[in-house]
Amino acid sequence: MKTRYITTIAAVFGFIGIHIAQQLPFSSQYFTNMFTVNPAFTGTDEYGQIFLSHRSQYSRLEGGPQTSYMSVDGKVGKNIGLGLIAFHDQTDILSRTSAMVNYSYALHFSGDHMLTMGIAAGAQNNTVDYNKALVVDPNDPILFTTRQNRTVFNADIGLGYRWKALQAGIAVPQVLTKQPDFTNNAGSNIIYNNSRHIRGTLRYDFTLNKSKEIIAYPLIMIRAVKGAPVQWDFNAIVDYKKWGWIGVSYHSNYAVSFSAGVRYKSLSAGYTHDVIIGKIANYSKSSSEFVLIYHLGEKWRKQEEWNANMDNRVAETENVNENQQVEIDQLKKETEDLTERLRKTEEELLKNEVVHDSIQTDVKELQDAIEKTPFRQPEERPSTNEINLGKAENYRVEHLSEDTHTVEQSLDSAPLGYYVVVGAFGVKSNAYRQHANCISQGQTDTKILFNKNNELREVFIFYTTNEAEAVAYKEQFKDNYPKIWVLRLQ
Repeated sequence: MKTRYITTIAAVFGFIGIHIAQQLPFSSQYFTNMFTVNPAFTGTDEYGQIFLSHRSQYSRLEGGPQTSYMSVDGKVGKNIGLGLIAFHDQTDILSRTSAMVNYSYALHFSGDHMLTMGIAAGAQNNTVDYNKALVVDPNDPILFTTRQNRTVFNADIGLGYRWKALQAGIAVPQVLTKQPDFTNNAGSNIIYNNSRHIRGTLRYDFTLNKSKEIIAYPLIMIRAVKGAPVQWDFNAIVDYKKWGWIGVSYHSNYAVSFSAGVRYKSLSAGYTHDVIIGKIANYSKSSSEFVLIYHLGEKWRKQEEWNANMDNRVAETENVNENQQVEIDQLKKETEDLTERLRKTEEELLKNEVVHDSIQTDVKELQDAIEKTPFRQPEERPSTNEINLGKAENYRVEHLSEDTHTVEQSLDSAPLGYYVVVGAFGVKSNAYRQHANCISQGQTDTKILFNKNNELREVFIFYTTNEAEAVAYKEQFKDNYPKIWVLRLQ
């Protein structure tokens, strides 16, 4: 058996009402599993997690605390969290085993404020085993003759507050713990005093990279128990959700801790090394702690992220389809309006075409009638040689260009003499057309006489002051121009 001296065992391990600060299991990586510190933080992981840990405190110091615990927690619905914590703590001849059921309820307020209330209840077994000790005075009345176990009820309460990146909490462990009593060799009861503790935490998250989910946060914890100095921790953590975390902590009057953890899919593993400071460093230089975490809902999380992404894409597609449908309806309306306008335009064009055809028919009939109407001047009598007479002052000569058929020269009155005329027209375009035909047939001297009285245009191909010469020219071309005649202006 190992040799242990117990003359000061009451002072060391808390018997006979003396309070020792570390009645509760100590951890340096509690920031990875905050609901073990405060029941109000039960269910902070939406899909649940299983947490295993083992801590070996005061390496190389025989009988130093050895703590192992397991926890499971998760969210049930929107506001309720449930969890289970079981731990075993062995310190020399003293050991404690506890199992607690945790419950939390969240109240949501406007402005992202949330208040959570938590309670933990369960059983705690306390053991003193003198079989592991070799004592100096076996008749000491404080000694137990055999190993003794006592199981008592235990309860913790806590409050948590969240607002955006701020998290604060206060918890009271062992708030309703019954005190276990043991019987010594003399038959007297010795009470192991489970003291009520207070824990306070404060944390604020700083986002370093939102897309990669990298945050950094300071975390402060204060521990207090009656009869012992207040202890406080300061933690600085950088957490990369995909890969892991690193951190450094300072525990007042105890140690500086260095932590690191890695994540792979649903599994996380971490290690903390405590570098002990203070007087106890003369006996032990370090402590170690291992953690293993399994995230129950990682597959559900990814599936929900995928579902949410698909829902967003479906919503965007539906929104695009709605906008396109609005545009399609608008285009249909515009198409219908344009079709109706086109129909009315076609109707108007059809009406105009009918009117145009009618006008063209009337004009043609009028032109034919004018062309068939013989030119007469009742006040003038033709000569014996069938020569029409006219007054020179009633006529003017128009000389047209060959390419544009525009009047290049116009005289106010025509010269006296004889004009061989091949046609008289009331429509100007017809007169110009006849003028062009004569030019094309070689009558390059063709011009037009414009009658100011009746506005007829008479196309002539020859002019002379000699009557015989005019009659002879007419006879020469009467086969080419059946309506040819001679006009004498005097």
